[in-house]
This record gives sequence, C-alpha cells and structure tokens, in this order.
Amino acid sequence: KRDEEVADLRHSLSKKEAYFKEMKYENGRLQLENRELLVSLKELQEATIQGSGNSAISKLKNKFRNLENTHKNCSANLRSK
Repeated sequence: KRDEEVADLRHSLSKKEAYFKEMKYENGRLQLENRELLVSLKELQEATIQGSGNSAISKLKNKFRNLENTHKNCSANLRSK
C-alpha cells in the first residue's frame, strides 16, 4: 500500500512539474508580447505626435485583439486542468 501511495505522489508531482513548466513558458511568452505592446504603444504615441497615427492605431488594435485571444485560450486551458 505504501508503494502505491509513493507512486501516486510521484505521478502527482510529475503532473504538477509539467504544468509548472507550461505556465512558466506561457508567462515568458506573455511577457514578450507585453513588451511588444509597449513598443507599439510608444510608436503610437510618437505617430500621434507627428499626426499620422492611423497605421499605428490599427497595428496596436490587432496586437490587443491577439493578446485578448491568447488570454482567453490560456484561461480556458487553466479551467480545463
């Protein structure tokens, strides 16, 4: 019986380690995307100052939509686990 408990604990630990690695990767990816959004925001601010912000606004909107979808997918993955 003790061997079964140890095996169950090891299995649980390995699942949690895999989940942790997945979340660590996802966190890194989201941080990178956040930095890209900050760069886009800076570009938007500079373009707005120069009076030609339409292209930058469009790019920023697309990036925000992509980020929103990524967060929705991540939340769905977290709920399913």
